[in-house]
Amino acid sequence: CDQNICKKLAVCGNGIKEEGETAENCCQDAGCSTGYKCEQNQCIELKPVLTTSLQQYGLKSVTYLKAKERTIASLSISNSGNSMAKDVSVRISSPDSYFNDEIINLGAIYVNDQQSREVKLDFTTKALDITSQMQLKTNIQLNFEDEHNRPHSSSDTATLQLMGKNYMDWTNPYEISSWITPNHPIIKEFASRATSGLAAASAAT
Repeated sequence: CDQNICKKLAVCGNGIKEEGETAENCCQDAGCSTGYKCEQNQCIELKPVLTTSLQQYGLKSVTYLKAKERTIASLSISNSGNSMAKDVSVRISSPDSYFNDEIINLGAIYVNDQQSREVKLDFTTKALDITSQMQLKTNIQLNFEDEHNRPHSSSDTATLQLMGKNYMDWTNPYEISSWITPNHPIIKEFASRATSGLAAASAAT
């Protein structure tokens, strides 16, 4: 009874937005604002939740990683949220400037899905200051959008294990080769002897 007039009360859940119904008291009928969905008559925010996992491939000398092999780990990103993540971009950086920033674009990651990429790092000259085994701190910055084009970001850290610049794995010929430079006197002498007596055309090839 309203001012001595009988009015029909709003019935939440009948699929009709009636007077007095709002997103707060009856989202089943009134709906939710953009970026939210109605669950059990409550507006729940639609939001991707991304988590990272960095798996290193092996323990190697920083000399080898700088000279021969940039691929160092595998990065996996999982979405445990309730919304798709779009245009996912990852920036991997070293707070101590041991390697240049690496940017990886993954596109979309759907709910309960995962994307993985190889991580290739470009180590700087400063990395050659590492003389013993160390834990290298790595920052991981994520930028992405939800399915309603709203921007989101998150950050994480990971640790990489590196051996010092003088570490050598003699069972790995590729690692040994990282120490060889064409301007070293021994290499120049070997090349000179190996090509002595060859015709100019043959030597050039």
